[in-house]
Order: sequence, then C-alpha cells, then structure tokens
Amino acid sequence: MHLLDITVRQDWEAIARQRFGESMAIWRWSLGVVGTLVGVVLLVSLVPWLVPWKGYLLFLAIPTAPLLLAFGVLFRLVPQARGLLMRVGAVQSVLVTGMVLLSVNQGWAGQVPLPLWLVAGVGALNWATVALFYRRLPVEMESVGFRPRRWLLDGLTGGVVGLGFGLHLLFASGVTRVAPWQHYGWSLVYLLGIRALSEELLVHGLGVRVLVDGMGLGLGQTALRLMLLSGMFNALLVIGSPAPLLAILHLLYSVLLSPIVTLMRFRRLSLAPALAANVAFNGLLLPLIW
Repeated sequence: MHLLDITVRQDWEAIARQRFGESMAIWRWSLGVVGTLVGVVLLVSLVPWLVPWKGYLLFLAIPTAPLLLAFGVLFRLVPQARGLLMRVGAVQSVLVTGMVLLSVNQGWAGQVPLPLWLVAGVGALNWATVALFYRRLPVEMESVGFRPRRWLLDGLTGGVVGLGFGLHLLFASGVTRVAPWQHYGWSLVYLLGIRALSEELLVHGLGVRVLVDGMGLGLGQTALRLMLLSGMFNALLVIGSPAPLLAILHLLYSVLLSPIVTLMRFRRLSLAPALAANVAFNGLLLPLIW
C-alpha cells in the first residue's frame, strides 16, 4: 500500500511539473507575441510607406491579434477544439479580408478612424466566434470567465470601476474638453467588438487560467504578471498618439486598474467585470487620445 502511495504521488508530481512547464511556455509565448505587436506599432509610426495602412494596422489587425492568440492558446490547451478553431479561423479571415478590401475600394485607406460599418462588422464576427465556442465548448469557455448568466451585475460593477478611474484621470490631469458624441459611439462599438473583447479574453480570461490553474500562482503573483501584460497592451495606444501626455497617463492608470480587475475576476469567476471596466475606461478616454 505504501509503495502504491509513492507511485501515485510521483505520477501526480510529474503531471504537475508537465502542466507547469506547458503553462510557463504559453505565458512566455504570449509576452513575446504582445511585445512583437508593440514593435509593429513602432514600425508603423516610423516607416512612411506604411502610413496609408496605419488605421487598419493600429485599430483592426493588431487589436484583433490578441483574440487570435487567445484561441491559439485554447488550441493548445484543448486538443479536441483544433478542428473547430481551424475552420472558424479560416472563415473569419476570409470575411474580414473581404470587408477590408471593400473599405479600401471606398477610399478609407490611410484614414483614422476606420468606417463604423467595418468596425461593427468585425466586432459582430468576433462575438459570433466567441458564442460559437461557448456553445461547442461550454466548460472550457467558462473556465476563462465566459459566464453569460452572471454578466449583468458583474458588468455593472466593472463599468462603475472603469468609469471612476477614467473620470479621476481626467480630473487629475485637468482635461476639460469633450470629443464629439460620434467619436464616443465609435469607440464603444470598437471596444466592445474588437479591442476590449480581444484583450480581456487573453489577459484576464486565459491569462488567469494559465497562471492560476496551470502554474499554481496566487492572487498577488497573478495580478503582478497581468499588470505587465495589460501595460504592454495599453502601450499600443500611446505610440503615435496625437495627445502623448494624456496617452501616458492613460497607460499608468490602466496598469493601476489591472489588479483591481484581476481581484474582481478572482471573486466573481467572470470575465464581465474586466470587459466592462475596459470598455468604460477606454471608451471615455480613447476619443481624447486619438
């Protein structure tokens, strides 16, 4: 009996070491991809012949990359999802490419912001993809915080926190100007469908699963690592902004907001507070930064 206990314990320790190693590799891979995105943004800002594609790169391709990265991590964690991921990814790529080419044909190349119909169309595709995965893989999607049944109260809580941070930043920086209401509407559509959804699904969705379930980290260590990843994401908004001072303050506040969002993610086991806080905070500031 004693020998059996030792054998079982050794097996579990080997499984735990393997899971830790895989999770560490996924975490480093995620940091590498996000760091590459920051480098791409710098390149776009410095190379003149990329300027006509600036809007597509900064507001469509790069913000969508975290969603693709999140599904790539899911691809690795859930082998049975690989076929579905490949089919959905291929269809979505074709549809998004078609919409981008249509907007170029209409003369939108080089313009910021992108047309609302393009942003709304890509956002609808993103949510359709997430909903499809929730329907096919409910257990895996709930493990990353996608729990629609609990989203109303959780979303209101996160929205109040994000809006409070945004208002405090504006008050502390002395900013009194207000952007046209159309810009705020565009930002909300953009954040809900593209940027906030992609970022939060990766950072506070799969990020928490990898760091907590895979690596066995506690709240404090997880929050510190996600602060780093969140800061890298929000650095994408600073580079090339026509309002650099406000963009830098936005970066600092977003890093401070991250551990609060992580705490809500731990307490509620839901991605809704993170998503709502992201939309409220960035929705208030994005029109003023860009």
